[in-house]
Amino acid sequence: MTATPAIVIAFVAYLQAHGIHVEDKRTSLLMQRAAEQMEQSQLATPEDFRNRFATTVFRTIFLPFTPGVPDEVWTLEQQLAVIAHESIHVDQYNRLGIDVMVANYGTSAGRAMLECEAYAVQALVMQALGMETREAVFTELMSSYALRDGDNLAFAAALRSRMSTSQTESGRAALLAAHPQLQELFRLLNAG
Repeated sequence: MTATPAIVIAFVAYLQAHGIHVEDKRTSLLMQRAAEQMEQSQLATPEDFRNRFATTVFRTIFLPFTPGVPDEVWTLEQQLAVIAHESIHVDQYNRLGIDVMVANYGTSAGRAMLECEAYAVQALVMQALGMETREAVFTELMSSYALRDGDNLAFAAALRSRMSTSQTESGRAALLAAHPQLQELFRLLNAG
């Protein structure tokens, strides 16, 4: 499967048609304020926060790139993988509601499990696109989420299990059935 600008744009259009807002993180006033908070908390520099990380707030995905336009940081494959990842956070918000989502994301263990679900989907998309999907890469990415050591270990074990399950036909079918946007993404990739 190959990512193309048209596939990235069509996937974003599908998400938007299904109630997910997609905004440019680099120009969002809300994300500029969030970047200031991240800097004060010493979690990330404002430049890194705005340019290296996608962010989802409720039903809005803030992207640090223009969908379908590759650049030196964001290839088309990386764009699809991270958009799929962020779309899972919208699913979590829709499934859990604001109170449960915020309560879970506010704890190290809850954050680890919410991110595990999203990173497992990201890994599935990356594998389909022929990208490297070592568990260690995702575990390293989690270091920016301020997890406790035990929660980092739990994340790694849960991710390993989810990645293994998604390699089976029934596991992948269950994942796709739970997330219609992934069905659409794979339809687009297969048609492309």
